Amino acid sequence: MAKQNSSFFSPNPMVGLLVAAVVLFVLFVLARGIFWLLSLLAPIFLIAALFLDHKVFLRYGKWIARLLKERLPMGLLLVFLTIVAYPLVAAMLFGQAYLNYQLKGERGAEEPDEYIAFEEVEELELKPPRKEPLHSRKDKYDEYEELFDD
Repeated sequence: MAKQNSSFFSPNPMVGLLVAAVVLFVLFVLARGIFWLLSLLAPIFLIAALFLDHKVFLRYGKWIARLLKERLPMGLLLVFLTIVAYPLVAAMLFGQAYLNYQLKGERGAEEPDEYIAFEEVEELELKPPRKEPLHSRKDKYDEYEELFDD
């Protein structure tokens, strides 16, 4: 393979570390910006989720309560993360409520009073298939067995 004379592919490890640090810094700034935007939109997400499907909040609360009963450390960690990362929780609850709302809309589009047309099929009584007797290996004579004959 031909040697590359680019500074990006230099054998100096400091350049690689510098590039990795810059990429991680950019990803951190991007994540911080998304979290800031979600923190501004979190109250709107929570109110919209309440209007779309309030049962999402009840299920989330029951899940936390069950975790607190069954596995206390995990439940406490979840409560802590819910408080610290409330914008992410609000977005998740809004997403669940919106998907439930859409699914209810699709189910409501079908008319429940209308029966599905089907044809009743008569069951036929069939005799069980006749079992064929098993042939022993000695009855079969093939070229493979002929190899072992003396």
